[in-house]
Amino acid sequence: MSTPYISTATVGNAHKSDILDVEVTSRFTVTVSSDGFLKLWSNESSERSLHKEVLVDKVGLHHVSVLEDIIDMKRVMIFALGSFSGTLSLWKYDFDTEELIDLNFDYKTTGLSAKSLFWFPKFAIGSGEIKFICTTVSGRTAVFDVTVEEGNPTLDYKGELYSNDNSFATCVSIDIDNNRIVVGHQNGNFYLYDIKQLLLSYNFESFGIKNSKSLNIVRSVAFSPNGELLAIANDSGPYGTISLYDVKYGEYLGAFVISTHSSNVGVGNFAHSKWCMSIAFNKDGKKLVSCGLDNLIKIWDVESRSCLNTLKLNATDLEDEDVLKLDDMDISACTSVTFVEQGIFKEDGQNDGLVVVGFDRSIRWFREAGGL
Repeated sequence: MSTPYISTATVGNAHKSDILDVEVTSRFTVTVSSDGFLKLWSNESSERSLHKEVLVDKVGLHHVSVLEDIIDMKRVMIFALGSFSGTLSLWKYDFDTEELIDLNFDYKTTGLSAKSLFWFPKFAIGSGEIKFICTTVSGRTAVFDVTVEEGNPTLDYKGELYSNDNSFATCVSIDIDNNRIVVGHQNGNFYLYDIKQLLLSYNFESFGIKNSKSLNIVRSVAFSPNGELLAIANDSGPYGTISLYDVKYGEYLGAFVISTHSSNVGVGNFAHSKWCMSIAFNKDGKKLVSCGLDNLIKIWDVESRSCLNTLKLNATDLEDEDVLKLDDMDISACTSVTFVEQGIFKEDGQNDGLVVVGFDRSIRWFREAGGL
C-alpha cells in the first residue's frame, strides 16, 4: 500500500551550477556542484538555511562521501570530495569553531599519484574499522584503512581492486560488515570483491540494450542494509534500468519495472524513461528510491519490485526568480537522491524522508504524508 510524499522544503539556486551529489548527516544536508563548492545546509532550520560553504576546486565537484562518528569521545565529520580535475580532497568540519578545514590530502603517503585521476570516493564504517575506497578512470579502485586521531584521519593504502577491466570505474557500494564491495563500470560490468583479501568474488554483466552508441553505463550501485541484496542502476540505451541481485549466490532476481497495460511498450524492463542516475535503500531495506533524467523520483517496494510512488519534479516547484536563472538544459533533471533517516528533521517525526538534487541547481526535501 502506497503512501504519498509531500514537499517539506525547497532551496532554489542553491549553487551556481549543476548540483551533482547529496548526502545527509545528523546536522547537515551536504551538496557538491560543478561550480566547485561544498555546501552544508542546516537540518535544524525549517528553511534549510546555508550553514557553511567553501570553494574546493574551480574545475568542479561531482561526488561527496561523509565519515561521521564519535571517535575517542570526539565527534568527527570528514568529507571526501571527487573533482573533475581528477584529484581527491579531504576536508573536515570543526565542531568547536564551526569551520571547514582543508586536510591537504597528501598523495605521496598513499603510494599513489595525483595523476591517478580519481572519480568516486566512499567512506564505510562498521565492524570496528573504517575503510575508504576511491575508483579511478582507468578501472582500478584504491582501498585504504582509516584511523582517526584528534579528529584528523590517516589513510593507509592497502592495495587495489582490479579485474582486468580498464573501463572507467564509475561507482561503488560497500558492505563492510560482510566484507564486500561492488564496483560498477562504464561498460556495464560490475564486480563484487572481498575487501580484506582484495580478491574478486563475482563478475556480472548488466541487463539492457547495448550498442556502439550506448555503453550501458552503471550509474549507481547499492547494497541493502542487511547485505543480502544488491541493486544496480545502469543505462539501457536511452532508458534507465534497475536490477536486483542476491549477493550470496550472485543470482539475478529481477528488475524494478513500472507495470503497464500498453501494447506499445517495447522489449526491456525499464524503471525510468531516461537514464537512472541514483538509487538508495531506506534504513530497513524494504524500500528503494531512484531518480532519473526523466525528472522523476520513484519509491519502490523491494520485495515485489513494484513502484509505490512517483514524484515528478518541474520548474514550477521553484520561485520565479530562481527559474529565470535557468536555461533549457537545466530544467529539473534529478542527479542524486537519498533517503533521510527518521529523526533527522524534527518536523518529519517518524516518517520516511527524501532529499534530491539536480541540474536545476535546487535541493528538494520530502517526507511521507500521514501522522507523525
